[in-house]
Amino acid sequence: MVSRSRVGRVVVSRCLILQKLFRYSRKSMWYVLGLFGCLSLFLVHVAITKKAIEDAVQRAKLLESGKNPIPNLNFNTVKQLNPFEINPLFNKTLRARSKFNITPASTLHVFLQKDYTFMFHPVVMTLKLGAYASSIPYVVRYIPQPQFLKVLETIQNDEEHQGLAAKLVLGEHSPMPHLRDHVSDGDVVVWIGPLAFPWEALSHRKVYLVHAQMEPLGLHGCDFGFILKSAEHVHEMWHYSLRNKRIMETTCKDGISPDVVHRYMPIAYDPFMTKIVQKDASNPGLDSSKITFLGALEFGNRRECWDIIVKTSPNDIKSLYNTRYDLFSAPQLKSFLKRSGGLYLNIHKECLHEQENQSCEGVRFATLLSAKGLVFSQPCSSVDQAEYEGLIDFLDIHRMGHRIQQIINVPVHERQEIADMRARMFKERFDAFRIFTMNGVRTLFAVEHLARNQTIPQWSIV
Repeated sequence: MVSRSRVGRVVVSRCLILQKLFRYSRKSMWYVLGLFGCLSLFLVHVAITKKAIEDAVQRAKLLESGKNPIPNLNFNTVKQLNPFEINPLFNKTLRARSKFNITPASTLHVFLQKDYTFMFHPVVMTLKLGAYASSIPYVVRYIPQPQFLKVLETIQNDEEHQGLAAKLVLGEHSPMPHLRDHVSDGDVVVWIGPLAFPWEALSHRKVYLVHAQMEPLGLHGCDFGFILKSAEHVHEMWHYSLRNKRIMETTCKDGISPDVVHRYMPIAYDPFMTKIVQKDASNPGLDSSKITFLGALEFGNRRECWDIIVKTSPNDIKSLYNTRYDLFSAPQLKSFLKRSGGLYLNIHKECLHEQENQSCEGVRFATLLSAKGLVFSQPCSSVDQAEYEGLIDFLDIHRMGHRIQQIINVPVHERQEIADMRARMFKERFDAFRIFTMNGVRTLFAVEHLARNQTIPQWSIV
């Protein structure tokens, strides 16, 4: 872009030349042409200055909204700019890509315990959608024997048996044959979940190891031993919460190597999620009238917060509150969502503690927003809550019931419009391809220059 000062100097110099013409010619035609030329240059200067100001304002708005202020350029004529290139993780990502020889042909291997298949389905979908749209080869594997992982955790924590874990995993009767036979040098291995993973078995390989950490750190800080233990072996940790990421980078940094990369991996919009239709809440006996919390009240002090919400709610809706902790499969969830009226609560496990000590429940949010649900939540840490601004109603538990009453009083078709709008916003803001771009995973796999894969994956619809 031409700078304002440069244009100003050009205008002044041209006008000086025209002034000399005026001095040596008294003819009216030259005088008029000179004035016209000077006026034209001045108008050009004003137009360019105005455009520069408009561009600056637009960039500021894009930065404030979290969008990329750098325009996309045609890759056929010039290298496409990547917004991740201004991220502090950019250089670390390039070094990891070079050290482990990660290329567009490298495979993203996702592992998780089979018992957690449904619980971590939104996490798996985020990685699958991001990899598919980015043209990254990927595979998802479920480990069926949880007892093996418990034994493995005990062995890996025992210095006397170091090396035994690798023999169990890589041996002839390994319960993880895919890890043994199909993971190659240059691949990226991601483990989702809380139990131990056989990092030791891959430590001698040129494989990039990632732990997708899904526990809300809450008040426990660094007390999760398995998190710090995995950090001793992995090259990266992926965090669904910005608060969790910052805790691991600051409060817990003394127990973690500075070489470990912490990457923000929020849970993405799921286009295959069953969509909710907002319903009338006039019949308390039907699921369609319920205001539902999808979780167990027995964890932490949720029961106490639940009682406060019910007690402080208007009498008209006190009988509508409901909890469900029996949806443990995709068909069960699909059936429930179809019957649901579309109003949901979110209560933290340690719900009586301060807002800044709470990480947002990104997995629950992603599921309900993808399904076009309306969610009423306790406030989260400010860095997390800002990510969901305009998508969730964040309220103190003493005010939650009155806000829900206001929404219930809104005509059903208008309530549906609100749910549709929030789902569209969530889809745009938490698009998996955008996440992989902004957090640098596409750069890690050296596919940042490739256009988005626009074809539709043939997956089962939840």
